[in-house]
Amino acid sequence: MFHKEKAGAVRSVESPPASGEIIVETGAEPIATEAANRRQSRRIVGTTALCGLVLFLVSFAGWTPEPSPDAGSATAEQIRRYAEDNVGLLRLNAMAVLIGVSLFGYFVSGLAVIIRRARPASLVPGVVLVCGAVSVAEQLLRAAAAGIFAFPHEMEGVSDTAVVTLYNVGAVTELFGTFTLASVCTVLVTSFSWVALRDRLMARWVCVAGFALTLVAAIEAVSVGLSLPLPDGTFLILIYGWALWPLAVGGALGVRWLKSR
Repeated sequence: MFHKEKAGAVRSVESPPASGEIIVETGAEPIATEAANRRQSRRIVGTTALCGLVLFLVSFAGWTPEPSPDAGSATAEQIRRYAEDNVGLLRLNAMAVLIGVSLFGYFVSGLAVIIRRARPASLVPGVVLVCGAVSVAEQLLRAAAAGIFAFPHEMEGVSDTAVVTLYNVGAVTELFGTFTLASVCTVLVTSFSWVALRDRLMARWVCVAGFALTLVAAIEAVSVGLSLPLPDGTFLILIYGWALWPLAVGGALGVRWLKSR
């Protein structure tokens, strides 16, 4: 004999079902799975939002002190003096870069997961992850080239030629970072903004701001490639816009996280 229970209750069985009898499951397990998925999705949104907000704060600790010696013409003595005079700020820069790389990696991974949950068959999550990996590699290369200057005592046993070479390599990585910002990061922001706008993952203004930032980056890339002059401040818009983008996305995701409570 079968005892019929209400939905969500445990059904007891005292005898096997007769031939052709249909047993209807209560659906409690799918409901529990859906609730667990919602909790997991909310946790991912929350941690990604937090990473974006903290990344914005950390990014301002990574600015190089000015004025710095001109790469290509600076002497070893000038570079050593520069490192000694700015040792505290250079160490703060190095620490900020290392922390920022970790936060950026988790932030981009969170964005990819959020997109994957909205569009399981989309290629955009993979594009976002690849762009993030290239940006992380560039940041680590820059940190490795400039790291020795944060510790002047480590430079005492380094020859003047090596000091000048390392300083020039740091300038090259800065230039590489500019191209990364104007190309790879443009693809990252554009891809995410497109999906976020289409699937309403966050406020419309955040997506529009992302498109505006990528437009400035595209103009910068064309100007560099064709050696065309640009209005003053265009590159600053790109730099500060890239620093503010995690803040905007993190804030929008934070609002989404609060509304899901």
